[in-house]
Amino acid sequence: GSAAIKKAGSDLTLENTRYNNLIEEYKEQLFANLEAENEKHTDSMDLIKLKAWIDSHMRDVTSNARFEATSNKPYIAQMQADRDYEKEKALHLLENGSDSDLELIPRKHFTTNPVVRMWNSVRDFSANKQFPQVTDFAVTTWGNQTI
Repeated sequence: GSAAIKKAGSDLTLENTRYNNLIEEYKEQLFANLEAENEKHTDSMDLIKLKAWIDSHMRDVTSNARFEATSNKPYIAQMQADRDYEKEKALHLLENGSDSDLELIPRKHFTTNPVVRMWNSVRDFSANKQFPQVTDFAVTTWGNQTI
C-alpha cells in the first residue's frame, strides 16, 4: 500500500527531474547550435565581402594596368623610333661620309601628336585621382566620402 505509493511518488519525482534536466540540456544544446550557426553565417558573410573587395581591387588594378599600357604606347614607340633614327643616322654617316645630309632621314614624332597630348592630360588626371582605401571588408573610402 503506502510503501508502493511512496515508491511510485519517488519514481515520479526522479523521472520528472530527469525530464526537466533533459529539457534544460536540449535548450542549452539548441542555444549553442544557434550561436555556432550565427558565427558561421557571420564568417561566411565576411568572406563573401572580402572576396568581393579583392575581386573589385584586382579588376581595378588590371584595368589601370591596361590603361597605363595603352597610354604608354606612344612613348614606347617614340623610344624605338629614336633608336631607329640614331641607327639610320649612323649608317647614313658611315655610308656617305662628308656628303651626308641628315635632313634626308625622316624622324618620327609620336609624342608630339595632339592625340598623345590629350592622353598626357588624361594620364596626369588618372595619376592624381584617389583610389579607395580599405578600412573594413565592407567599408571603403573614396576621397572624403565613405561608402
